Amino acid sequence: MNEKPNVIYNLVKLLIYSSLAVVFFFCREYHIQTLKYFIGSLMLMYGVEALLCEILLNGKHFLHAGKTYLGFVEIIFGTVILIANVTYETVCVVWASWSILREAYEIKEIIVEYRTFVPRLLSGIESVIVIILSTMLIIEPGEHHAMFHLYLLLIELIFEPLTSLLDIVIHNRKEAKKAKKLQEE
Repeated sequence: MNEKPNVIYNLVKLLIYSSLAVVFFFCREYHIQTLKYFIGSLMLMYGVEALLCEILLNGKHFLHAGKTYLGFVEIIFGTVILIANVTYETVCVVWASWSILREAYEIKEIIVEYRTFVPRLLSGIESVIVIILSTMLIIEPGEHHAMFHLYLLLIELIFEPLTSLLDIVIHNRKEAKKAKKLQEE
């Protein structure tokens, strides 16, 4: 992916995700009542984003793009949560399962794709914490774990595009230093 579309994409993503996080954070008294709609809509949004990003921005073939499969799962999960008459506990278990899938994919990306050390370390730590908390949410889908997981998700909505932008900035600085060093020689 070219650097400029990647930067623009991550800036737009940061703006949208941060706005969602702030709005939902300040509507605290409605969290439990609206959790189904927030999580279902977020899953749909992530799924559509994954499909569009992989196909349009990365130019990958539809049937061969790795993230498109996760996008389909997210769209299915989100639709089921929004449409079906599911209990609060079911929403928590599906949400936690979704989080584990996303973070496992994130860990794979951290290991396989080039990323600079600091963003990779931060993303890896965040992924492990989310997997642990998601497992706790599956085991005990109560309000306490759900609220803690929700606040973590709100932080993650801001954190995820920021680490991508940090990776781009650090990578560009390293490339600029290499180019300057080659130019001096």
